[in-house]
Amino acid sequence: MPASLVAVADGKSAKILGCFRQIVGDTEFGASGEFVFAGTVGPVAFAEPVCMELESIARAIATGCGLRGLFGIDFVVRDNRPVVIEINPRPTASCELLELATQTSLLPVHVHALGEQPKNDGLQNPEYPDRSTCFGKAYVFSALPGSVVIPEKFQEWLIEQQCAGTVADIPESKSVVASQTPIATVYASGPDCARVLELLRQRAAEIQEWFAGSQ
Repeated sequence: MPASLVAVADGKSAKILGCFRQIVGDTEFGASGEFVFAGTVGPVAFAEPVCMELESIARAIATGCGLRGLFGIDFVVRDNRPVVIEINPRPTASCELLELATQTSLLPVHVHALGEQPKNDGLQNPEYPDRSTCFGKAYVFSALPGSVVIPEKFQEWLIEQQCAGTVADIPESKSVVASQTPIATVYASGPDCARVLELLRQRAAEIQEWFAGSQ
């Protein structure tokens, strides 16, 4: 399973704030290749040995690179061990879901780790008020051939979905969307990752249907 984590470092140590499942190469979102990143779902839990090794990896990155602030690691789990794919020395796409899960902004955590506050008493760790809820977001790619102009009617419908909190990053009316490029971002929440992924796929299919029908 492709996965990622969000961590915070102060150059000497690191804390993992949350782990997430990545949506990669999912054709139901219009992704054209098996390695196309299409979104994130979580937070998710891993077995204790995996978590311990991830903590060790995060600390090694922080101390070895002098890394400060929020950062991310993409990985897969094989034979109950994490295999690192990529290190992102910056706040990542999963930070938004972590903020939804903790109901707090990660900006103060980031600033605190940078040592920009008068008193830096260690790394901050936001609390999860409700671990029974999973969150997800996914990018919906155009599955139509060639470039398409966004009709005004389609944009108006997207704005309605945005007001409902299920869609974001909507394109401007009459803007051009090329094949295999993002149309919009869909959001969902639910009791577990499977339900959230199901809702994301439903909303992506609805966007694809409206998008194709508006041409």
